[in-house]
Amino acid sequence: MKPTPRHTPGAVIFDLDGTLVDSEPFWAAGFSTGLASILRERGYGEHRIDKSDMARFRGGRVPDTVAEIVDWLGLGQTLRGPELDVVVAEVITSVTRAFAADPTPIADAVDTARQLAQSGVRMALASSSAAPFIDAALAAIGLEHAFPVRVSAVGLPHGKPDPLVYQLALDRLQVPGRLAVAIEDSPVGVAAAVNAGMQCVWFAPESDGPQGRLRLADLVPLLRDDRGDRLRDSVTIASRLTAETVTRVLDRVTAKEHGA
Repeated sequence: MKPTPRHTPGAVIFDLDGTLVDSEPFWAAGFSTGLASILRERGYGEHRIDKSDMARFRGGRVPDTVAEIVDWLGLGQTLRGPELDVVVAEVITSVTRAFAADPTPIADAVDTARQLAQSGVRMALASSSAAPFIDAALAAIGLEHAFPVRVSAVGLPHGKPDPLVYQLALDRLQVPGRLAVAIEDSPVGVAAAVNAGMQCVWFAPESDGPQGRLRLADLVPLLRDDRGDRLRDSVTIASRLTAETVTRVLDRVTAKEHGA
């Protein structure tokens, strides 16, 4: 039986990588052996890039990460502009195909998104991934109809923790940040949501116990203005994601709007 449709002025915006899908192994392969193969095929020589090297690159968005790796390989002056864009596109295509062939959904988050969508909550997705990967990943995990609004940070002036990717999603939903809840898995993503004036459920399965409280301090350098002072009121840490948890936070923010 489908949940009773909700009529709420609020909305929920999900992150993708690490939240709805466990895509890190695919991107690690794409940025290492995959990128090395692309560089070899395009005449840029032999390069050994191990998955173990990936920890040093924190670009977030694919173009940022590829550019950092290319600089690290000493190709920054040779491979740039349109040629670099072609390499980035090939990495995205390679990873997208690999994920679509063997998708790895994160069950708790996928179930939560499906339940929220079925109950009539307005939904969007705000991701650092490229649009082709976003579309293919949602189709592969059966959520292509759950997210009518999808925004990629690729091509924007800045990625997360800059709030622009969330602000664009909010604009398309026609919902103010104060009435929206983000679902995120990373510090930069949580900070982006808080910087956009949203509540955020930080989906962190490893956060059971006192360590979860300590992690909030990691966000302060990523926040704008005085938002650090309101951090504890803006973030809910969840070791397990459920529709009930998200709905509780959404109800709280919408109730404040109506003075309940």
